[in-house]
Amino acid sequence: QSVTNIHPYLYPMHTLSDRECVVSDTGRVLLPRAITLKYEGLKFDGLYVMDTGRKIYVVIGPNLPPQQFAQCFVQSRSNKHGLKIELKEDFEESHEDLGYRLSLILDELRYDRPYWLNVEILLLPNTRNQDSILTMDQHEFLKHLIEDASRIQSRSTNKQNPAVMSYVDFLVYIHKEIQKKFIDL
Repeated sequence: QSVTNIHPYLYPMHTLSDRECVVSDTGRVLLPRAITLKYEGLKFDGLYVMDTGRKIYVVIGPNLPPQQFAQCFVQSRSNKHGLKIELKEDFEESHEDLGYRLSLILDELRYDRPYWLNVEILLLPNTRNQDSILTMDQHEFLKHLIEDASRIQSRSTNKQNPAVMSYVDFLVYIHKEIQKKFIDL
């Protein structure tokens, strides 16, 4: 559980095989293979679930096929916020229904946790468009894409700053710093 606080898991839901997000013989849900935490790997017609250890993000690509969207979500009008997207609660308990499989993975991610993980539904932010305005939740989601050094480093002039390195680059940096300490002894 503490590993997800450092390195979240990102699951693609739009490309599930027949053996992913289904209940196994033991009663547990078989999770899909996690993908790398890079923005470039996310598709605008995809659906993703990210487990950060503190919150679960359900990320909807803006070009997600309408049939898949309708299986997973409902839209309602809110007086204050315009359109509100919520998880669908009445779905067909079938492996063909993406909404059912989404509910299975969310239940499984929450199962052994000592506290309830909130689910935040958000649209995949378009960081390629410089004029787009991102919500706070989209900013938080992007912060969890720790292997995405090019996006982070583009905002910084100091490329050797550990605060803006990708996860892998940071591990290499720490390894070199430790080696320097042993050489200095």
